[in-house]
Amino acid sequence: MSIDPDVSTSSRQRQESGAGVQPLRVPKRSSLVLEAPDAAQIARNLTEKYGPAAIAFAGARAARAVEVGDDLAADAWQAVIEATRTLLRQVAGV
Repeated sequence: MSIDPDVSTSSRQRQESGAGVQPLRVPKRSSLVLEAPDAAQIARNLTEKYGPAAIAFAGARAARAVEVGDDLAADAWQAVIEATRTLLRQVAGV
């Protein structure tokens, strides 16, 4: 869970003294939250435990991260979902 306030939405605005409403500047985040080997290892662990349902498990975790405003965790779970899909395609021979 992130301790930073959520300033990631472009709809957030602030009042400048007498200047009207202006959009907040949103700091850029690194798009690479988990290193690929980390996401791949988590994908392997989830797939061993849950099989194809691992994608739903990771998706639920990603959704929860979004609900609580934890963008870093949501990004990390998205990387795990992508790695899980890749792994399941390889196993299926697709």
